[in-house]
Amino acid sequence: MDEDVAQREKATRLSSTQWTTLVLLTLCMFVVVLDATVVLIALPAILSDLGGTLALATWIPAGFALAFAAFLLMFGKLTDIYGRRLMFIAGLVVFSVASLAAALSPSIEFLVGARVVQGVGAAIIEPAIIALIKASFPADRLGLAFGVEGLAAGLAGAGGPIVGGYLATAFSWRYIFVINLPIGLIAIVAAYVLISESRDENADRRLDLPGVLLSGAGLFALVFGIVQGPEYGWASLPIVTAFVAAAVLLTLFVLAESRVANPLLDLSLFRYRLFAVGGLLRGAVEFISLAIFFPLVLFLQVELAYSPLRSGLTLLPFIIGAVIASPLAGSLSDRVDLRWPVVPAMFATAAALFWLAHLAPGTTWTSLIAPLFAAGLTLGALYGPTTSGSLKEIPTEKAGVASAVSYGAVLLGFELGIAVTSGVLQSRFIDELEHAPAGAALPSDKVQQVASSVLTGEGDAGAALASEQVRQFIQTALAHAANAAILSCAAMAVVGGVAGFFFAPRAGRTVDTKGEEPSA
Repeated sequence: MDEDVAQREKATRLSSTQWTTLVLLTLCMFVVVLDATVVLIALPAILSDLGGTLALATWIPAGFALAFAAFLLMFGKLTDIYGRRLMFIAGLVVFSVASLAAALSPSIEFLVGARVVQGVGAAIIEPAIIALIKASFPADRLGLAFGVEGLAAGLAGAGGPIVGGYLATAFSWRYIFVINLPIGLIAIVAAYVLISESRDENADRRLDLPGVLLSGAGLFALVFGIVQGPEYGWASLPIVTAFVAAAVLLTLFVLAESRVANPLLDLSLFRYRLFAVGGLLRGAVEFISLAIFFPLVLFLQVELAYSPLRSGLTLLPFIIGAVIASPLAGSLSDRVDLRWPVVPAMFATAAALFWLAHLAPGTTWTSLIAPLFAAGLTLGALYGPTTSGSLKEIPTEKAGVASAVSYGAVLLGFELGIAVTSGVLQSRFIDELEHAPAGAALPSDKVQQVASSVLTGEGDAGAALASEQVRQFIQTALAHAANAAILSCAAMAVVGGVAGFFFAPRAGRTVDTKGEEPSA
């Protein structure tokens, strides 16, 4: 009996090649996610060097996200057709060349273009990484593998302000992109040596061109609306038009996919409850993980006058908590009902964020340690279970397109989280300024000017002409606005907790363990 147990444990133990492969794929995932967030804290330095307007500068992160989302489904399909290793290496080449172009950008318009190409490279790399993990590891170790991968993504999102702040301060904003080059070159060579090629041998090699165009245009319109909503106004004509166009195009996409022989998106994937609910949960986790940093970083830099680097370091308790919880929860999810780690972690995340949402002008960094650590623990416990669980029922030959769809939910969660917290913070801040008590009120024609100046980190435009009472009220209003933005993330955690109750296979369906179709 003991010998049989020992043999089973040996059979499921990861080899040194598998561990090395996981490190390689995790490092590449880290770089891709890092590049989605690292530029946010360096935008002022970029504007100072290249010139341009703040509106144009917003397209430096937005262009990356738009291209990433628009091309993700297409490259997920091509990954299954032409080979996961081939597409992984091709994506690394595109991403590295675009990083070099970004580092050498002579103008802000050129930089935006380079970021769009970077997003295309990321759209090739990401589904290949997920598909390679699915193909390289046994089913009962996927939770561990995806827990490590999810941890890397979480660390990259959280570490973006630290890395960007350090490089922009100590060297130049251009080094944000230079650091991708050696990693890309090493990864290309390592992929040839370590990773075996795999593909769906039965896949139809014809590309669903109508599906590519409809999904790409629909996702572009949707992400454009999410990204630009706070700037233009959610009820403005451009944003309403973008959302209507997205709804029409994506509806046409679904109808078209149900009628073609070789669809870009296999709609049968949504018959798997774990996949459908897992996409919602992954989007919710990403919404929370990255969106909470927008109000926190703004509060630390504007309210407490922290430097970009010090602001990033203040977030370290969150990262430490995620580092501790993510591998443990990922490994646990391989052995228990997925609802056990997911539901409590979601509701615990809501509680941790409620604890965090008590910022005030006198807040010190020490008072943030415990709630940030708690939020890191609870969110870290969600990375592995939601990622591995969403793909557990999916046959290995469909892993590329399935991972692309699943990660599309992650991207939308990221964009929606930034947009929602930004919109909540701005609207709450302006509302408080407009309803200031007697003695602290600003002239009505100065409210927008002061709000814009404070929220862009340019300083308090009203400070030179306002009383001390008004300045104190502005500080309090900003703290209240940041708290409201954090509470919007807590609300999303509650939604995720409710959805988590459905994160299980339908009754009578077995979970895929060997890359075969689950039985119904």
